[in-house]
Amino acid sequence: MNKDNRTENPNAHNYLSQAYQYYQKLTSNFTGSNGYWELGCILDSMIDFLNLAVPAGLISLNDARSFLASAASNYQTRKLAGGWYDDWAWWANATGKIYDPRYHTLFENEPNLNMSFHQICFPNFQFIKNGVFPPDRPIADYYKAGTMNAYNYAKTEAEKNLGEGWESIVKGAQPVWNIGCWQAPMVPSGYSPQPSPTLDPADAGLGPFQDSVINGLFYLMVHRTFGQPNMGTKEDIGTQLNLRQD
Repeated sequence: MNKDNRTENPNAHNYLSQAYQYYQKLTSNFTGSNGYWELGCILDSMIDFLNLAVPAGLISLNDARSFLASAASNYQTRKLAGGWYDDWAWWANATGKIYDPRYHTLFENEPNLNMSFHQICFPNFQFIKNGVFPPDRPIADYYKAGTMNAYNYAKTEAEKNLGEGWESIVKGAQPVWNIGCWQAPMVPSGYSPQPSPTLDPADAGLGPFQDSVINGLFYLMVHRTFGQPNMGTKEDIGTQLNLRQD
């Protein structure tokens, strides 16, 4: 069996064998599930598994690449969409592994696979950071602010005197520090088109907030795409964390 130094420990190979059973069960979700962030989240872990399982001889490189290609193809053809910015970040982070040399084994000399992953990662990154909509995805207009400007967008709408709902958001969601990433844009209850669940901070039990999930995902996304054209930059981290740039 072809092993490398990541899988020489017998226990490690046993764990990989167990993980392979879950991998086999999960692959069908990429053709039959209507989940969005859930698929992006598990794809991230499945790529990690394949990166270990292929050198260990547990799965062939061709089979691994075939699954990755089908996952990307189904993403593009089914036109599923997320609800909050962190939903999109799971897909951006999973597909952004094509830029990471540690995953060279899976993506080396595979221009079609690399392009299909790039065509998911790049628009998702632009959407999360700048509010530039990915093509052919059902997204409401108020997402155009991007994750770092969600509160500022609500303030701008409130200044247009569009109703008490916007003013309530500005008061009720006023952050201690208006920096970092927001989980989602904010709109008044009953606003049309209205995502589900409501994104009015007075009613939303899960958000939108400047929570650790979206900030952690954004940080990882910037790190993973760092140096790629129009993607992760040093300034992104500085803007997010309000740090000096030395």
